[in-house]
Amino acid sequence: MLLSEGLAGVAYRRYRFGQMQTGLRQQLTDAYHATVKQNLVHLHFIKRLEKKLADSPVAVMVTKGGALLDQAYPQVGMRPMEDIDLIVRPAHHQQLVERLAEMGFRQNPLRPYSFVNNQMRLDIHSHVLNTDRIASRSSLLPDGMSPFWEKAVPWDGGYRRVLKPDDADHILILCQHLLKHYFCRLIWIEDLRRLLDGRNDRFLRRLYSRAVELGQVRPLAYCLYLLRNLIGFSLPQTTALQERCPRLGASERFLLRLALIDQHMELLAPMLTAFCIGEFRQRLVYFYEALFLSTEVLAVESGPRRRGRLQGRSFSRILRAGLLFWRHLR
Repeated sequence: MLLSEGLAGVAYRRYRFGQMQTGLRQQLTDAYHATVKQNLVHLHFIKRLEKKLADSPVAVMVTKGGALLDQAYPQVGMRPMEDIDLIVRPAHHQQLVERLAEMGFRQNPLRPYSFVNNQMRLDIHSHVLNTDRIASRSSLLPDGMSPFWEKAVPWDGGYRRVLKPDDADHILILCQHLLKHYFCRLIWIEDLRRLLDGRNDRFLRRLYSRAVELGQVRPLAYCLYLLRNLIGFSLPQTTALQERCPRLGASERFLLRLALIDQHMELLAPMLTAFCIGEFRQRLVYFYEALFLSTEVLAVESGPRRRGRLQGRSFSRILRAGLLFWRHLR
């Protein structure tokens, strides 16, 4: 479980001198050293990218694990990453692709957002919610990516082209990421816990104000609920953030409890996400697009298949979601 959930490096650093079965100790040790090796490749790439973009107007924003290596995870082997996630403005996308080609990266023909070389993989997007795949996700971030670009900070001291989100913004991005992926990996919850742990009330007030400004109060409330009920992490009750977050409805708590027991939330997550969209009509549009995935999206996820089989997969998702919901509702 530690390996599949991405927590091997965290467990290794926490328990390496404690009592542990020899086999498990060796597994964690091997996973930690493999992560060190891969993350050194990632860090070297980020430094190369900063130099490569120095004479261009292109800026990129590193999100998720790649933005946490130098801050939330003090040891380089603690946070495994399958890839580095980069956000680029649409106007600069082609220029970035050209620079990456000069650095030896090849574009995956089946997944146009994915670029690989012999050592690592990149995911390149213009929006943290991949609105090119499900357009109605834009309702979840009504102001788009502009507010995040405005507050982005250098990835490291002296950097000008490789940036990362401001901490408060990054917490909100991670909340949306968790919701989009139905809370399916514990390492993403650990990311959020580390960004919130030890914060003073001034920062938490700023975080709440930013969540209100960007329409992210409900996703933040969902993640605080999960942190409290899944791993026992909670903010002091006296903090402004804890006091002001909205009370969740019965349906929201029901769906979040299903996430706690890992009940195929990929089928039910759209129901929960819809509560985060203010306008009822937009909720319906999102719900429809998220459940009846387009043939193009399914083809990217599943590889080339016949159209009928892809459409059948969408209806199968709906049927399984309905049965699951009904069984637990009873």
